[in-house]
Amino acid sequence: MKEYEIVRQRRIQFIQSQKDAIEREKKTKLESLQISYRKIGSDTNAKLKPYQIQKDRIAKEEKIILDDANVKYNKLQIEKDKTEADANFKLSRIR
Repeated sequence: MKEYEIVRQRRIQFIQSQKDAIEREKKTKLESLQISYRKIGSDTNAKLKPYQIQKDRIAKEEKIILDDANVKYNKLQIEKDKTEADANFKLSRIR
């Protein structure tokens, strides 16, 4: 009975570590975009149109990064829920 619980806990810890890694990756990418954004903003010689194009490009990249992180996070949440349901089912059969 405890074996299923141990396996479940380990899988949940593994999934949580993957979620944390996704969050760190997202944070790193967003910080990189912020650096790019500040670099563009500090260029006083830039004309408005190229500035706006670069600003829009960075906003699109930011949205892609956030969407990608959300997709990965949701997949992990589904896997976690499935793992818990499977472990609960096996535990209920043992009892």
